[in-house]
Amino acid sequence: MKKTSSTTGIMNSSDLKLARYKCLYGFFIAFLVIACLISVLPTLWVVLSALKSTQEIYSIPATFFPKKIDVAGVAEVLKDLNITSNIICTFILSVLETLSMILVCGLGGYVFSKLRTKGMGILFMLVVWTMMVPGTMRLVPLYMTFVDFPVFHVSLLNTYIPMCLLAAANSFNVVLFKNFFDSIPGSLVESAQLDGCNRFRIFLSIIIPLSVPAIAFTSITAFNAPWGSYLMPMLVITNEKLQPIPTIIFRLKNSSAMKMNSYMLLLVIATIPPTIVFVFFQKQIMGGINVGAVKG
Repeated sequence: MKKTSSTTGIMNSSDLKLARYKCLYGFFIAFLVIACLISVLPTLWVVLSALKSTQEIYSIPATFFPKKIDVAGVAEVLKDLNITSNIICTFILSVLETLSMILVCGLGGYVFSKLRTKGMGILFMLVVWTMMVPGTMRLVPLYMTFVDFPVFHVSLLNTYIPMCLLAAANSFNVVLFKNFFDSIPGSLVESAQLDGCNRFRIFLSIIIPLSVPAIAFTSITAFNAPWGSYLMPMLVITNEKLQPIPTIIFRLKNSSAMKMNSYMLLLVIATIPPTIVFVFFQKQIMGGINVGAVKG
């Protein structure tokens, strides 16, 4: 019996024995290496520039690697920036946005998936349509809402409530949760109902434990969002002590007293938490592409 060749993607082991396929394979590898360097070099430049002195950054010809790394100078820069409270605030905002997203988007996906009532299809269609509305169109109405919140007529400025509400009202995550919950057998929900569980208890005791992949992916993206979100925090949070890191970076960039190496160091600090999250959870992040495509 003839042994079939092993598959290695678009080419198998038999194809790689031919010269033209070897050249094509080498071209793909070279292209990926170049693309990787293009992606990594700017980040590496920022990290190395943070370790240089201001004079070395502006020196001509420019140097890629720092001639001298002054660790004490880095500590001094951190002390001068005085951003410890802003880093803590960013962590707090990340946790609050993650919890808000899981609770509201998870419950929304659960309702659309398991509570088959009249008119639910129309509501789900409206949720999907909101994904096609440009963010710039929602900016002014959202800001006016946060300035004078309807019914209660209170201002939500200088609080983290607006960002939590925006994280909770994420249509993409609602659709993702709904598609994932569709893969959970309805017999499990019916059995729990026969045992006397209410809808919320079913969601906490059955749906959540079976939805770890979807929750992991959405939680990681929600946790990383405040570390790159700038526009809405800048509009609703004017208190500098409560502002997250991206807003602080923009504010300090326009400061005449800000040194270039200090600014580069601030950029490095802002990228450390998302990088750590990606390193430890890259499997969940890459696997999240297929989370919403699961079908029962």
